[in-house]
Amino acid sequence: QIRKMINKLETTQKDDGLWGWWPQTQTSVWISVHVVEALIMAKNAGYDVKINVAKVVDALVYQINLSDYSDKIRILKILKALDAKVDYETYVKGIEKSLFWSFQIYLQLTELKQMLGMHYQLDTLLKYKQATMFGNTYWGEEKCALTGSQIDETLMAYRILRRDDKHSELLPLIRNYLLERRKNGYWRNTYESSEILETILPEILDSEGKIELPAIQLRGAIDTIINKFPYEKELDANDTLVVSKKGAGAVYFTTYQTVWNDHPTPEDKNFKVTTFIGNNDSILSSGKVAILHVNIECKADAEYIMLEIPIPAGCYYEIKKQGNYPEVYREYYKDRVCIFFEKMKKNNYQFDIELISKFKGIYSLNPSRIELMYFPTFFGRNMLKRVSIQ
Repeated sequence: QIRKMINKLETTQKDDGLWGWWPQTQTSVWISVHVVEALIMAKNAGYDVKINVAKVVDALVYQINLSDYSDKIRILKILKALDAKVDYETYVKGIEKSLFWSFQIYLQLTELKQMLGMHYQLDTLLKYKQATMFGNTYWGEEKCALTGSQIDETLMAYRILRRDDKHSELLPLIRNYLLERRKNGYWRNTYESSEILETILPEILDSEGKIELPAIQLRGAIDTIINKFPYEKELDANDTLVVSKKGAGAVYFTTYQTVWNDHPTPEDKNFKVTTFIGNNDSILSSGKVAILHVNIECKADAEYIMLEIPIPAGCYYEIKKQGNYPEVYREYYKDRVCIFFEKMKKNNYQFDIELISKFKGIYSLNPSRIELMYFPTFFGRNMLKRVSIQ
């Protein structure tokens, strides 16, 4: 199969020495660089590769002055891999003088500097580091683009940090993020999958070139090795347990206990929840419409979330309407509303419930709670309040 693919790439090389997306389409720098990189890897692995390297180098050098900064850097990287005699520092300084930088260009340029042995700084890289709700590390924003996507920028950051060797503690967190993104058993497409595997496999494979599957060893109240997940066990309150992990990939380990909490205090480590009703004085007029406002500060990107909003006992619903994005669905119960989300980006959100205040008296407005549905120990809630209906 590899020889067949090499032959296909050799026969689709254009007259100018480069490649297009399809055999009869115009030259594409990005495709050309990707093809040449693949052929270099094949040759280094011992396969017979028949391309005119000098012709490729001449064509790439010609393309440098016709390309944007992103493609310039791609070309310089592959020319370095081909050991071409080019004045790399002059090109790098020219790109650095530009006022039209982006974070993606910064990453590409930093990686190129590392390859060239030039001085570089990681202040910007560390400044824009982000984390998921599980504490895994990534860079960039979600995009539909193939290059410059969140995955693409995260992989560049990973390679930069691996070469630098001063922030090695971040590498497992980045790998866990990439595995976290494989939530449906696959990544977005074949190209993205190949880029991820090419980047992280050296750290995942053992000395024999195999992947050791993750396993958890429990000692103490339970003595066992767990290699099939999910696993759940209930322990007595005074039991002790020692937990250790081996193998590649992350295992999410959650412990919790269920208690009745008479005086719940606010929890805002993962989500900050604030609520107010009416004019924010918690005094309502009987028979009048009152809006229950719930504000959520989501402190990291999260998936599959439920927001539970209790309503005061003296009120009932004016209207049961479905919400807008990022909501997916609402369920209305007698005492509470449940709102579900597939994804929630790090941001601030507001949700409103339209009520009619019916029965006079003083009532509890129980804390609203938001949690990850499949990891409920990641949650947030506000404090208990009182509501007066007059």
